[in-house]
Amino acid sequence: MANVAARRNKAGEVSSYRVRWREGGVRTGEQQTERFDDEDSAIVFRDAVDEAGQHWPPGWVKGKGYIDPAAADQLRYRFDRWAVECVENRTASERYKQQRIRALEMYMFPTFGNCDIRPAEHFNKATIGAWVIGL
Repeated sequence: MANVAARRNKAGEVSSYRVRWREGGVRTGEQQTERFDDEDSAIVFRDAVDEAGQHWPPGWVKGKGYIDPAAADQLRYRFDRWAVECVENRTASERYKQQRIRALEMYMFPTFGNCDIRPAEHFNKATIGAWVIGL
């Protein structure tokens, strides 16, 4: 499992973040690393390594990033795109789908539209409770 570690300079300030894992996720696998300037980028990359089975993510070049723009499509993890895709993939009438998408646009997208669906921090008891009270 890949992990993110903060790298500190001599003054003790965080200067970068390093993602580290063993190739293939086995103890005998070669250790791999990639450096990032911000923690959010490191976390997204760590998750991509985990999804790729502890290998370099498809389309990633060490030290440069994604070379294939389609491989780096992080927008697919936004709630609004994910929810619309779920509705469109249903085997229901077009009218039903349009009604569901309209309801999402009216009630959920203003609050959760830009949220990332992967971590649970955006969709926990406190945030959902505040949203329900706001309705």
